[in-house]
Amino acid sequence: SSDLSSSSMNFSRLVVERDDTSRFILHRLLDAGLLVKQVAAQRSEELDQTNHFHIRKQLALLAGWQGRYTRLDDAGCERSKQIHGLTCRIRYHAAKGRCAQVESMKKELLG
Repeated sequence: SSDLSSSSMNFSRLVVERDDTSRFILHRLLDAGLLVKQVAAQRSEELDQTNHFHIRKQLALLAGWQGRYTRLDDAGCERSKQIHGLTCRIRYHAAKGRCAQVESMKKELLG
């Protein structure tokens, strides 16, 4: 899914959740002459499963001080993936009415 929002502070934000769509948009922006955040876009185009942590560290260096509190280290990224997977499983089992599994997974999430 995608979401485009605007702000009264004279900027827009595009959120794209699919890798193929993100890559397409980044490629089109670079072809059109993107200047601001060009290096970050180029690094992001190189992203794959094998270099996620390396590219993420490079992007953190490019971000400057504005992202100093929102960057996760390698262990934090891995934990984030685990939490996401577990919450997806919780939603699935909750939708199926499997309360015992949901409670068990919630405990696992907190532990």
